[in-house]
Amino acid sequence: MARGKTDSDLPKTKLTSSNVKRSMRLFSYMGPHKWKLILGLVFLGLTGATALLFPKLMGNLIETADFSIQDINDKGLILLVLFCAQAVFSFFRVVLFVNVTENMLSAIRQDAYNTLIKMPMAFFSGRRVSELNSRIAADIGQIQDTFTTGIAEFLRQIVIVVGGIYGGIFTPTEAAAVAAVYSAFIALFVHKDMSFKDIPKTMLDSSKMTAVIMFIIACAMIFAHVLTE
Repeated sequence: MARGKTDSDLPKTKLTSSNVKRSMRLFSYMGPHKWKLILGLVFLGLTGATALLFPKLMGNLIETADFSIQDINDKGLILLVLFCAQAVFSFFRVVLFVNVTENMLSAIRQDAYNTLIKMPMAFFSGRRVSELNSRIAADIGQIQDTFTTGIAEFLRQIVIVVGGIYGGIFTPTEAAAVAAVYSAFIALFVHKDMSFKDIPKTMLDSSKMTAVIMFIIACAMIFAHVLTE
């Protein structure tokens, strides 16, 4: 099936200004549903904000050794309310994003097939109908995955990392660790394009890349020291 294709089977497109402009035309298919996307982005921001409060509240809960049982219960209740709020925000974000995507894909399918039925017979003589349907289904599947999960996870990670740094919840170094853990979680459990057996190889490749970068930095520092002395 078309949805069964892996990322390696799909053609790779270079990131150029013309391709970006062509991709932006997808937003024209949203039509009157743009306000739903904006509202979904608001819920996405609220989801990221609640996720930022978890580390702070958990830290306060751990540091409650000198507090009374009532204080501990109050902080635990706040965490429970925060969990419920995040669940509600995530639910409405998913509903709105899926609704906007389905309406957009419906318009794209209608436009694509209206264009196909107007093509001359010479166009179909060199192309199989099953091949055209498979390519359209694969492209629409990519668009659906991008608008329902890809964009949302990308923006949420930006909110968590940038908001965490400017909010004083964690340092830039800790933000890098949070981004790495969050990316691993998305790859393992959401997109499922990485399995647990791939983790050792991924960590080894990352260690090699880090070692190369650290070696370059060390050489640059030595060279700068020689020039300044």
